[in-house]
Amino acid sequence: GFAMSRQIRSVTKRLIDIRTKFGKSLEVDAGRRAEVVKMLKEEKDRVAGDPKASATFEELYAEKQGWERHSAGFGAADSKIQVDGSGRAWGRTSVNVSASKEEVAAFIWEFRSRSNLEISGDVERTFEEVEVKEGSQHGSALKRLVRRRQKIHSTHRLRHRDRSFRSEMSLHLVGDEIIITLSPLKLRMKETGAGTAHSLSSKLLHEAVETSELVAFRLRNLGGGGTRTKLEYACVLGLGSGISHSTSVAFVERRLDESANLAIYFQRLIPLRDYSVGDGRVLAFDLLNGTTSSKTRVERLGEVLKKSRALKDLEEELPWPLEAMMVPALRGNLSMNKAVDTKLVCLSEKEATRIGNNLMPALKSKKLVAAGVDQWRVQNEAVKELMEKHEWFQPMIVELSKGIVKTAAWG
Repeated sequence: GFAMSRQIRSVTKRLIDIRTKFGKSLEVDAGRRAEVVKMLKEEKDRVAGDPKASATFEELYAEKQGWERHSAGFGAADSKIQVDGSGRAWGRTSVNVSASKEEVAAFIWEFRSRSNLEISGDVERTFEEVEVKEGSQHGSALKRLVRRRQKIHSTHRLRHRDRSFRSEMSLHLVGDEIIITLSPLKLRMKETGAGTAHSLSSKLLHEAVETSELVAFRLRNLGGGGTRTKLEYACVLGLGSGISHSTSVAFVERRLDESANLAIYFQRLIPLRDYSVGDGRVLAFDLLNGTTSSKTRVERLGEVLKKSRALKDLEEELPWPLEAMMVPALRGNLSMNKAVDTKLVCLSEKEATRIGNNLMPALKSKKLVAAGVDQWRVQNEAVKELMEKHEWFQPMIVELSKGIVKTAAWG
């Protein structure tokens, strides 16, 4: 009794301490990003970088021969990968982010933050500041020496050593764009002159055993008062010898997924009142990201519900838990389609579950997913009201249904 109670109290205290430290670390991360955002907006002359950085990005981002499509990534990202047999891998992706370009740049720049560790899955990240002399002709005032350690997960169940990438990270303000580059410490951009990305990529071919990377981000405003950003990312990675083609592809896919996860991070911060049709589609991609079955979809829903501000706001509006409708919908089991006429405000949890179960038979009854979702809307009064009140809800369900149908026996 007493010993067990003391043990429980000890475990509880440790959990509280961990949560407190976690919360404080997130506050510190946000505070540091705010300082970087302020500097980028108010001290542009201080961080004006090398104009050649834009050309470097363009050459690195240029499509490579023999590229293949990213296999199972974030639905809103456009990604391409090319892997040769020498341990060299190239990839690029682009995604829209619901944040200003300064906020996105600050997130990337805070290389060692807890949020960056979470979205990358890195084993470890470190950095050192680099002092840049005033009046430097082509130097950015923002430079860091960074190191990241990543695991290689073999697709053939082999064991590989972790890969450690040591790079110089630089931030450049070029016109209305922000360019962030990571170049191998032995092959810094200033040493290559106008050789740009192509020559660097060739050198990386011979240095692949040393585990090196050349990475570039470009951030541009998408309009909307500067609250949306086009993030474009490209990388050349030297993974070393003894790595299979499929394992190399999987490693690059993880790198490209970091941009998608960054977009998800900011998406989850948007309150319900600011949600748009596009946000609804991205929410669907978030709910489907990395899922391969009904079980993983339901697990993903639990994670998103904990972190999405908009869904938390929606749950406060509803008289029943959102899971009551969404879990049976995501499971995608065929059942009898029984219309529910109850209005949203009067809907019970049991009726919400019934509505969720109605989605799959509605989808099966139509050739097009959008038509099936419309059938679901017509048959269930609460769904109709939800879609009328929140314009993003229907496009979210349509995109979600496409993923559900893919794993259905009849899909």
